[in-house]
Amino acid sequence: MSGREEEFMAGVWEKAEEKEQAVRAAKVLLSETEKPDFAGFMKDTFVNIGVKQLYAGMADVISIAFVITVLSVYLLVKVMLDKGESIYAAAFCSAPLLYAGIFALTWMKERGSGCYELQMSCKYTFFHVLAARMLGECFLGFVFNGMYAFALALRYQVDGIRLFAVSFSSLMLFSLLFAAGLLWGRGIRSALCCCGGWFLINFLFLFFAPAVYGRLLQELPVLLFIGVGVCGMCLHIRQLMSITAPSFRKTNY
Repeated sequence: MSGREEEFMAGVWEKAEEKEQAVRAAKVLLSETEKPDFAGFMKDTFVNIGVKQLYAGMADVISIAFVITVLSVYLLVKVMLDKGESIYAAAFCSAPLLYAGIFALTWMKERGSGCYELQMSCKYTFFHVLAARMLGECFLGFVFNGMYAFALALRYQVDGIRLFAVSFSSLMLFSLLFAAGLLWGRGIRSALCCCGGWFLINFLFLFFAPAVYGRLLQELPVLLFIGVGVCGMCLHIRQLMSITAPSFRKTNY
């Protein structure tokens, strides 16, 4: 072979060796993390890295989401009460709005800028960031719904505990559906479709069977709503563990 041909073949073998080393390293990394330490990851995210870093550059969209949620909740309550619906129905329908708003706006900004994704190491992937944000937005929704239920209970002189239990169960059911869509469809679009279906079904029930919808929320035991919320929270954590598992991540590369 000529000198140029020998140089070309040497380059090919060098690239092949580098590829083989990368594959071996990837196999070792996946074998070491086949059972991910979800608790350790959450500690790294919320303690060592910090919430500020997790939501770096997202203060504007989070503020917008809060404003949109407050206005939407106010209009929803007003419209439902004008139509004779119960305050519990309004709380059930509006409970996931903050979760959905913050997630949608932060995801859109992250996809556009990719600023956080560029800072990630080999240890964690975008799906880890996704799971951490989903958990953080559940917590924000939980706090917001607590304040929301307290304000409605004072304003309309209704059972504040029932209001909170109803909104808590709604938030967790919505979170479960969102994560289930993500796991089932292996992407954000399927999760968004599931969430859109949730809101559509709620509004269809309100439109076609308003009396039944409101009566169920007023007459079902409070402990049932609390139980649904707690079970939903436990199942949601298991879903987040699945999202961060290597078996899920491998099918998305």
